Amino acid sequence: MKKDTQIRFGLIGCGRIAPRHAESIVNLKRAKLEAVCDIEKKKALDFAEEWKVQKVYYNYLNLLEDPDIDVVSICTPNGLHAPMGIDAAKAQKHALIEKPIATNSTVADKLITAFKKHRKKLFVVKQVRYNPAVVKVREVIKKGKLGKIISCALTMRWTRPDEYFKQSPWRGTKQMDGGALLTQGIHYLDLLQWFFGPVEKIMAKTDRLGHKNIEIEDVVSAILKFKSNALGTIEFTICTYPHNLE
Repeated sequence: MKKDTQIRFGLIGCGRIAPRHAESIVNLKRAKLEAVCDIEKKKALDFAEEWKVQKVYYNYLNLLEDPDIDVVSICTPNGLHAPMGIDAAKAQKHALIEKPIATNSTVADKLITAFKKHRKKLFVVKQVRYNPAVVKVREVIKKGKLGKIISCALTMRWTRPDEYFKQSPWRGTKQMDGGALLTQGIHYLDLLQWFFGPVEKIMAKTDRLGHKNIEIEDVVSAILKFKSNALGTIEFTICTYPHNLE
C-alpha cells in the first residue's frame, strides 16, 4: 500500500469501546470509516448516524465481503475476537483487534497463523505502551540506567462491582470474557514483557473470591521467571473498594 493511499476501515461491534476506535479513525488524515456492523440493528444505525457512515451491516461476514474495506476494527466481546479475526484474514482484510486477541493461547496461535498464511497484518490494541511515562520508563531500562534488572513486582488492585458484570450478558462468562487476568491485567502483563523481555516460566493461582455470580477469576497471584533470569511477581484483583485504582 502506497504512503498516500487512503485506508478504509470497517468497524465490527458498536458497543462501549467502539467510539474510541471511530474517533481515532476519523481523525487520521489517510483513514476513512467506510462501514459499521452490529447484530443489534438500532445500535448499528445510531452509531452510523453519529459518525456519518453510509454503509451499515448486521452480519460481520457481509462486511468482510465488502471490497471497499481494507482493515477491520474488531470491538466485539473478547470470545469473538479470534474467530472474527480468522474470518477477516481469510477475507483478505487486515485487522485491528481489541485486547485480548483470544481467551486462550491455542486459539490465539490459530489467529496468528491465519494472518501469516494470508499475508495480512494483525494489530492488537495496547495503548498503554504509548503513555509518555511508560515510554520514558522503558527508555531508561533499555539504556541500562537502572543497572541489571533482577526482580520486579506488578500490582493491579481495581474494583469491578456486580453492576459492571450486569451491563452485558457476556461479561463474567468464561467463554466470552476472560477474567481479571485477560480483561484488566493484560495491559500490564504486556508492559512487563515489553520492559524486561519474554517470560520463561510461571507459577500462578487464580480464584473467584469477591463475586458470586461470575464464572471467571477475580484474583490472580503469580511468580514469573524471565528468560533474562530476572524474577517477578504479579497481583491482580478486581475486588477492592469502589474508586480504588492502583
